[in-house]
Amino acid sequence: MAQTKVTTNHGEIIRWVQKHKGKPQIAVDPQAGSDLPIIRIDFPGAGVDNFLGSDEITRNLSWEEFFRFFDEERLAFIYEDRDKLADPSLAYRFIKRGLVDAESGSQL
Repeated sequence: MAQTKVTTNHGEIIRWVQKHKGKPQIAVDPQAGSDLPIIRIDFPGAGVDNFLGSDEITRNLSWEEFFRFFDEERLAFIYEDRDKLADPSLAYRFIKRGLVDAESGSQL
């Protein structure tokens, strides 16, 4: 049974991403009228690219760059804690810290 976890721990995030062969990226949509980039995790062969707009530009980030944005935006990482995932791109998301985790009632 999969367990959903929430973390801000950089090491925990890196371990989960690397376990599923992902890499940190940033996506920018020049047509959106906003300068705000979006961090994401790129997984080989994952269907997440269907969610990117045709004008969005992605580039790989170092973990240092990724976590600089992650911390500046006060994000938390929600993920399914399972060894095997059919599509890891559907098993995680980012939320703003301070939002209440509906399952545990805890606050980050």
